[in-house]
Amino acid sequence: MHNSKKDMVTKGHRKGGYTSFIAFLFFFFFASPALSPAFGGRTIYLHWLIVILDWGYLRNVFNRVIDKKNQKNVLAIMIFLLFCIVNHRLFIAFKIVSIIWCIVYLFYVKEKGLFKYLYIGVNINIVIAIMQFIFYYTNRNWAYIIGPTNISKFVWGNFATQTNTNMYAIFGNKLVRVCGWSREAGFFASLLIICFFCYLYDTKIRKRKAQYILYAIGFIISFSKASLTIIPLFCVIHFSKYINRIPARFASIVYIAITSMAAGVLNRIGYLVVEHESIAHRFIGYHVVWKVRGKSAVLGFGTLKEIGDGIISDYSILGHLISTGYDELCGWAGIVEYLGFLGLGIWILMLVLFRISASGILFLMLATFTVDPFTATSFVVLAYWIVLNIKGLNIKR
Repeated sequence: MHNSKKDMVTKGHRKGGYTSFIAFLFFFFFASPALSPAFGGRTIYLHWLIVILDWGYLRNVFNRVIDKKNQKNVLAIMIFLLFCIVNHRLFIAFKIVSIIWCIVYLFYVKEKGLFKYLYIGVNINIVIAIMQFIFYYTNRNWAYIIGPTNISKFVWGNFATQTNTNMYAIFGNKLVRVCGWSREAGFFASLLIICFFCYLYDTKIRKRKAQYILYAIGFIISFSKASLTIIPLFCVIHFSKYINRIPARFASIVYIAITSMAAGVLNRIGYLVVEHESIAHRFIGYHVVWKVRGKSAVLGFGTLKEIGDGIISDYSILGHLISTGYDELCGWAGIVEYLGFLGLGIWILMLVLFRISASGILFLMLATFTVDPFTATSFVVLAYWIVLNIKGLNIKR
């Protein structure tokens, strides 16, 4: 009897150790997209595949799908995916499934007490970024050698994912910015910010000063325009009870209207032009989608090239973005680009169904302001995770 209990304990430890190992691998690659390959210009993130090795997670997914409490949500997701498929947006459907796949895994590891591996995976990247930063001033060649572009090409060759080791100096050429093994500095900065909020509001772990110091260092050496979102994001969480006075079903409309008016003002004062590329790229979508007509307005137009020659000729920034390989409009204008205003309306209804509050919707809009909300990268996944878990960003049942 004693040996039987001992064997059961040993088996449990082995099983727990295996689950922990899979969680570590998931978050390591989750925080390091440069280590994943690309096929046909689209990145296939390894962390999507790693979790298949955890049979406990696969059972967890199955149980969630058949749970009666989740039937409405599952049905809504299936309807939205069907809309994407019928609208010939298979890659959007795939990206949505990928995001959901990762979110469910985050719930799974949270229940298992393994969410700490997220912070470990991000910490590894911060350490790599610190090494890049030091090498930039001591041996610049080594800074580029351990940069994401070189590492991705070393590992995957012709199948390397698209990265940008943009180590250029800011603040009067006095401070170089680095990105660890993220795609580029802006993505790395966004990941650090969203992960910081996960850590700050994680009630299951003991907070350590060393971790905050590490985040601060990472924040400084990866500083970009995306870094500025940390202030409004914090304000959204802190003042969520006031923001939530706006009914969630109207919140998206209000936010989109305000952003579109801001884009209109920027256009009038001459900021939606190539000379102000960074600002123009983030706001131009909220201005030009209102100029799209017909079927393209209802169901989307696919890529910037298909938005219409008249619109492209009116806004030089669009032609510039197309020439530099950008196909996607930033923010929620990207939803209209791919799925039209009909798809945007369905998406808003989805958020309401999932009981995301007005503050949660605003948090999502700010967190995905530099990408479209279907971008299946780590900081976007974590943004969804946050609005589903932090008090005030969702409406508790």
